[in-house]
Amino acid sequence: MQTISKIIFSLLLMVQITSFAFADADPANPAKTQKPCGFTDDMNCFENRQVADADEINANFKALLNRIDNIYSVNGNIGINTTNPLQKLEVSGDTFLNGNTKTNYLVINKQNSSGEGGELVLKGSNGHNDLAIDNLNGNCRVFGFDEGKYFEIFQGSLIVGNDTKIYRNLDVSMDAYLHKTTYAHHIILTKQGDSGEGGELRLQGSNGYSDLAIDNFYGHCRVFGFGEGKLFEIHNG
Repeated sequence: MQTISKIIFSLLLMVQITSFAFADADPANPAKTQKPCGFTDDMNCFENRQVADADEINANFKALLNRIDNIYSVNGNIGINTTNPLQKLEVSGDTFLNGNTKTNYLVINKQNSSGEGGELVLKGSNGHNDLAIDNLNGNCRVFGFDEGKYFEIFQGSLIVGNDTKIYRNLDVSMDAYLHKTTYAHHIILTKQGDSGEGGELRLQGSNGYSDLAIDNFYGHCRVFGFGEGKLFEIHNG
């Protein structure tokens, strides 16, 4: 009788063992623990304080990362507060960089064939870049453009409306409006040449011809113009 009971108990135990299985994680929650490490699906584990080679170790690391304060890893890109980062690091929200010593820096490193270094872009809507700061051959450059309008500050020059890089102290390629509200405001052109010419206001024509100029010649106002070899001058009355 005891022998029969042992046989029946053994059969029941075998049935229970063979019906027992480890289930994979629910696809809706891949961070849930999967099959035990070292099981027959080649999922290994930590052995002797060394990480064993395995595609997964009991859980999906990517799924775990995606549940840490809205940090997401997608196709090698890291997103903070955004589930679909398109750049290596994409942050949706305010970003605060705190450097409490002079040895802390924010370094943006890039170098292209034109000599342009790292660039900080304050990007506007609709694809327009409103303001950018970069390094051009070791010189700081500030420039902005929007809907065909352009300005640049480079090597002490201010360029407005012209991106052809003709660097003058002030280069304006559009209408300029100068407005003063009191007599205390002036426009002062200061220059002193070897021949005694002072500041000069020049209305320059096309093809390199200067059609009209007003200057100061030894304290006297002089108005003169020339084009295609023709010259006129008003000086001392």
